[in-house]
Amino acid sequence: MVITKEFNKKQIEKLKKIYAMGKDYYIVDLHLHSNYSIDGSQTVEQIYEEASKKNIDIIAITDHDSIQAYNDISIDSPFFLQGPILIPGIEFSVSVPKYNGRCHILKYFYDEHDERFQENIKKIQKAYENRIDIWFQRIKENRCLQFYAEKYGFHYSKEEYLQFMDTLPLNVPDYYTIMEYIYLYLDKYNISVWDVFYRTYNDNQNDSCIERREKKKRLLDRFYSKYQNMDIGRNYHKLRPILAPVGVDDFVYRDNPSEGNLSVIEYGQVEISELLNSGFNIWAHPDINDADCVNRVSEYVSGYEINCRSDSNDNDIIKQLVRERDCIVTKGSDKHVVMDNLYDNMDFYKLSREELERFILLAEGVTM
Repeated sequence: MVITKEFNKKQIEKLKKIYAMGKDYYIVDLHLHSNYSIDGSQTVEQIYEEASKKNIDIIAITDHDSIQAYNDISIDSPFFLQGPILIPGIEFSVSVPKYNGRCHILKYFYDEHDERFQENIKKIQKAYENRIDIWFQRIKENRCLQFYAEKYGFHYSKEEYLQFMDTLPLNVPDYYTIMEYIYLYLDKYNISVWDVFYRTYNDNQNDSCIERREKKKRLLDRFYSKYQNMDIGRNYHKLRPILAPVGVDDFVYRDNPSEGNLSVIEYGQVEISELLNSGFNIWAHPDINDADCVNRVSEYVSGYEINCRSDSNDNDIIKQLVRERDCIVTKGSDKHVVMDNLYDNMDFYKLSREELERFILLAEGVTM
């Protein structure tokens, strides 16, 4: 399936038809990940099957910086013809320097033939390559990782990591793949996730940068509080919040020596202003701790997402922000796997008739 303006117009007509049914609300999930996201495992067909079982009216597959999932969909396939209405989507990793942590923007109703849209896709691929270089420089500066490497006589290399990725079903240089690569060495010498945690925690106490030290300590304390009674010693996914704590980027504290944190906020990804091209933008799971930044870049987004994974109080703040800006709102599960509890409360995904109308009008405006 190729996403063009003509395809989008057909999908908008489908939206108009269900809008004409006059229901008070519609069930939507406009934030779904397939196995074309490095942290996703569900196929396109599984997404449709689950959405159909839950009587969802509208879905959007929004993989990380990728539209490959749409290649798995045929306009003649039964699940496309009989299942929920499909909205073309993608979740871009975006550069917003003043935003705390990683910024994600959901783009809907793009035209994949649009030259600027393709430039954005190519730019993020180059950014991934740049982040690899940053990671391996940081690994050299990470006291915990170097302690074990020196103790057991091994070393990490970019070339070996690239070879490792070639063995994976999805060759994407993401946090999950770099953590899996690192863990291959740690596990070989029976070094557990908790071993890495305690050594990192102790190393952090010697950080001369007070602001970075305190911020990282809060995140590590939160990690311990969450997982202290769980068996995560062999779960390489749990290395990420230890070695790459969100928002703790050594470049931000560049007046101080690097601590080797693998969290990289800026690595040459797409600027948010560069997304003012094909389709329209929605801020994914906004961080309410940085609502001022969200407001400052409001000219680049058409609305905000209410995310099932977010705290309910945070979502209430986003709803207030939507009212203040008089913009559109979307709802999404951020679902990556088939088996989870994100569809336990389907009332969460109700989009009112008025909200759907605004969504349709905006979609029409960008496809003219």
